[in-house]
Amino acid sequence: MADSMKSFRISVLISILLLFFTILSFAGTRGKLAGTVTDRSTGQPLAGVNIYLDGSSFGAATNENGQYIIINIPPGVYTVTADYVGYNKQKVANIKIITDLTTRLNFKLQPTALQSEETITVIAQRPLIRNDVTSKLSVIDGSEIISMPVANFNEVVASQAGITTDAQGNLHFRGGRTSEVTFLIDGQPVENPINNSFGGLIDNYAIRELQVLSGTFNAEYGQAMSGIINIVTNDGSEDFKAKVEYTSPQLNESPYRKPNALVRDANPIYDSQTEARLFYHETDGLDEVDPVFPYEGNITGFFSGPLPAGIGSWFFSGEYLNQNSWLPFGYNFNRSAFGKITLPFSANRLSLSLQYSDQESKPYVHRYKYLPENYGRWLINSTRLAAQYNHVLSSHSYMLFNVSYLEHLSRFRVGDLHFTEYVFPELDDRQEFIIAGNSQSWSNFKSKTWNLKGEWVLQYGQHHEFKSGLEFSRYDLDVFDYTNEGNNPEEFFLNQYKKKPVTASLYVQDKIEYGSIILNAGVRVDYADVKSQGFADIENPLSSLKDTEPELKVSPRLGLAYPVSANTVLHFSYGHFLQFPNFQNIYQNLQFLQVDELARARLALVANPRVQSQKTISYEFGISQKLGDDIAIKASAYSKDITDLLGTIYVETLYRYAIFTNNDFARIQGADLSLEKRMGNYWTARFDYSYSVARGNEASPTEEAYNIFQGRERSIKEFYLDFDRRHDFSFNIMLAFPRQFGPEVAGLHPLADLNFSVLAQFSSGLPYTPVSDDRTKLFEKNSARMPWTKTVDIRLEKFIPMGDYRFSVFTEITNLFDWLNPLVVQPRTGKVWDDGKSYLFGSGEDARHNPNDVGPPRLVRVGISAAM
Repeated sequence: MADSMKSFRISVLISILLLFFTILSFAGTRGKLAGTVTDRSTGQPLAGVNIYLDGSSFGAATNENGQYIIINIPPGVYTVTADYVGYNKQKVANIKIITDLTTRLNFKLQPTALQSEETITVIAQRPLIRNDVTSKLSVIDGSEIISMPVANFNEVVASQAGITTDAQGNLHFRGGRTSEVTFLIDGQPVENPINNSFGGLIDNYAIRELQVLSGTFNAEYGQAMSGIINIVTNDGSEDFKAKVEYTSPQLNESPYRKPNALVRDANPIYDSQTEARLFYHETDGLDEVDPVFPYEGNITGFFSGPLPAGIGSWFFSGEYLNQNSWLPFGYNFNRSAFGKITLPFSANRLSLSLQYSDQESKPYVHRYKYLPENYGRWLINSTRLAAQYNHVLSSHSYMLFNVSYLEHLSRFRVGDLHFTEYVFPELDDRQEFIIAGNSQSWSNFKSKTWNLKGEWVLQYGQHHEFKSGLEFSRYDLDVFDYTNEGNNPEEFFLNQYKKKPVTASLYVQDKIEYGSIILNAGVRVDYADVKSQGFADIENPLSSLKDTEPELKVSPRLGLAYPVSANTVLHFSYGHFLQFPNFQNIYQNLQFLQVDELARARLALVANPRVQSQKTISYEFGISQKLGDDIAIKASAYSKDITDLLGTIYVETLYRYAIFTNNDFARIQGADLSLEKRMGNYWTARFDYSYSVARGNEASPTEEAYNIFQGRERSIKEFYLDFDRRHDFSFNIMLAFPRQFGPEVAGLHPLADLNFSVLAQFSSGLPYTPVSDDRTKLFEKNSARMPWTKTVDIRLEKFIPMGDYRFSVFTEITNLFDWLNPLVVQPRTGKVWDDGKSYLFGSGEDARHNPNDVGPPRLVRVGISAAM
């Protein structure tokens, strides 16, 4: 025991030293393989056995106890070989390495009297439960994503337990706000720092592994209160490989892109400038954008191969999407590319990557139904350059260094007009539809992010894996945002600032593996300096301006896994999770810090750069249980206490304004359940269920401000948040039939080389506040529920092998049963489009029947692919 304690103290000391010598945190992109080798006949451990991953430089030899550990392995599927003189060589194929986790593989070697060249090959099955998982974790392989009926990784994330979507389709992790998630690619941040959204696009073929941490997480992950999305990208291949896929546009007619779609169009409406009668006319985004490839559809694929002279490998993937909306107008044109060059240097490795995306989209706004060309469009461009160097110090230690640069530009425009040329919009006589003028937004959101990250990993003996790291980020923000949301052309918001904040963090973490207990213990320190000024007293604009002070905060993390048996694992986790508010909120409307500017505004939303980090304290208990050879169930219960959330308070003295401050709060409790059937007998399935209760005082930082500005009551108590979904079900089943499978018909096997995937999702309705014509009836905010939403999506693909090539034809159907899914309801009835009143012909029905109030209808697409 004394020796164990001494070993522990030495381990902690070494970890602290590593932390301070590390010169550049890095989120995980490597996994570990460990196990024991014994003699099959005697059961005795074998020392000096060579264990290596075929086709790689990763390997180790067993110690005197027959134990081995191989660290620093990129995630993927490998064949592992055990080779020892006097024993038959043994290979185990299909061993899956997962980021941040330990894969255990034990060998029992068969002795042989003579030197034998015989090799015993075993096909391993993917473990259904992992002994070292201390919190809720979902790992989705890139090949699974390709086979699912999804357009991008966000749709895969939305199908996982613990994650729901709001009316706009934004992701919410365990009842948290949509901005409480960190996005990583190869361990590097890829967020737009202005609003914390995903910084760009990445196609499905670029993804090797998708990790979703929807609860607590280790100290290496920071600047997130609710979840982590970690994407590990593909490397190049030893041989040339390629695949190209084309998906058609929607083949069936949209029920909304035609005159008199839901009800008779509002008539007569006249253009106030030309006096011409306005009719609905279907628009084509191809005419507005004029792309190089002037056809609708989606082209995606990848190319991969070795570099000349075998010095490394390269990988390239991309997507080219031209898509009209299923709504009355709107479109989405996306171009994205991802490239990576991998250069091995002995045991070390250098990776250089480029991520580029360009998006042009026009959202549908119902008021502009008859003048769609007068509404603006988004132009979003991002470029990310990254380098990662993996330096092996010894068989038990390595370092990872990263440097990245991300440039993001979001613009909103109406045609080629400058905002000084805008014409203020005019409504028809019923104040329903725009008959002249254009939308009143013109914006430039530009950001540059320089990020330096690094990590030092030490496997100390058989029981401790230490990590320590440091991260530094510098931002260059340049924002110009003109908006007029009112009815007076002279009253507009002009949000303009240029700022260069910095953030940094460091952490130390120990993964302790003693017998049947796995413990993840760590601590994280986060630093932020926004380099600005704010009111010394936020309720007194006449108080002096005070410089912001750098913030330094500490967050402890603890996770425990206890394998009760080979079939049962219990886990518990606890942590403090801090996240600084996004820069758009803290810098918004800095001009109102000047009293003269504030006095000129009738109502103002005022910046407060002196706000602090938001905080979540989270607990989680869970169990993973195998129910058979191919089935496992995982259940977790959690509780989150969120304080210091960014919100606003309303001040009315000499001036009337709302100002940002850390006054919001939320309490969230829930449970997740996942049932998985591993691939066997040609099929695999996964069922996910989430139960959640999310209550708080505001659903977004600006909710209080807009309540006051629009004359609604202030939020003075806790209520169900706007994105609270009580129940969420997801079911995914995939069938994969091999060559020569099934009955033979006329010499053919129609079921052979056939993949079929179904993704079904059912969610309870979002909350809303009912109203009544009876003024004596008062309803609490968000006290009623919208109807459930439900979709079934399918992908059916038939592969056609031809020599070295493999072709396929497929069909994808979204919302197979064409269910109507309400996202917004009329508060009097709780029904979409029906407010319970009787109207005369043509009086307001068209304005009320907004197709944006429901989810997508049935969408049918077909496609082809070719691979080699």
